[in-house]
Amino acid sequence: MTIELDEEAQKLLNPPQEEPQEEIQDAVVIEDEPEEPKVELPKERFNVDKLFSSTKEKWIFIAFITPPVAISLISMMHMITLFQTANNYWMSLMIAVSVELAAISSLVALATLKKLSKGTVWTIFGVLAFIQIIGNMYHAFVNMTDESFVSILQLFGLGANNIWSVRLVTFMISGILPVISLTFVKGVVEYFRGGE
Repeated sequence: MTIELDEEAQKLLNPPQEEPQEEIQDAVVIEDEPEEPKVELPKERFNVDKLFSSTKEKWIFIAFITPPVAISLISMMHMITLFQTANNYWMSLMIAVSVELAAISSLVALATLKKLSKGTVWTIFGVLAFIQIIGNMYHAFVNMTDESFVSILQLFGLGANNIWSVRLVTFMISGILPVISLTFVKGVVEYFRGGE
């Protein structure tokens, strides 16, 4: 059985395909953007020798950086004693390491960063240096023998019953260490800042 369709039905089912007409209107020509040249990063690694103009400068730098590293380690161990009064050993160790790193980084920030608020950094630096001094003094106070303590007091002609004498002796023995260390670090930072 076949169904015959009239012309209108055939047009609806199979519409005639029209040939595309070429209409050229104001054509916009889009050019490909030129490719950016590929930047190759230098394959050289950081060379420490470029920081120094001579071997003499390198040895002076080593001489200036060795005391702060050694004093920081000693000061850190001293602060562990202070922090163990309220924490376990591992917490005390982490706090002591954090205080040492924060003190050095705040000093570097003071010397190098220009957009940072100096008042805030000085406050942080002062608090951290104070904690270091207290930690060192506490360690000296706890671990000093009576004989050595009395001999130091006699050396300076101080009375043994005066609490300020005790504080002075413990500061002279270990409280001054952070001040010395941070002064050396400041010298190193100023050297590199002057080289810019």
